Amino acid sequence: MEYLYKCARTYIQDTHSPALWRSIENDIDFVLTHPNGWEGAQQSQIRRAAVLAGLIKDTQMGIPVSNC
Repeated sequence: MEYLYKCARTYIQDTHSPALWRSIENDIDFVLTHPNGWEGAQQSQIRRAAVLAGLIKDTQMGIPVSNC
């Protein structure tokens, strides 16, 4: 997840401008999808992966971490 985030950031900066990235980097929402059959344990694992990747904080709200 961290790798994908960094690739997206680099792509936006390279194809548009670093200024565009700076204007949106603190207002990013991550949408993590999962198969319909996944239960709480699997959902918790994907959320934990997002926390370990530094995308969100490990809080109830899961506030995005801006310095990834």
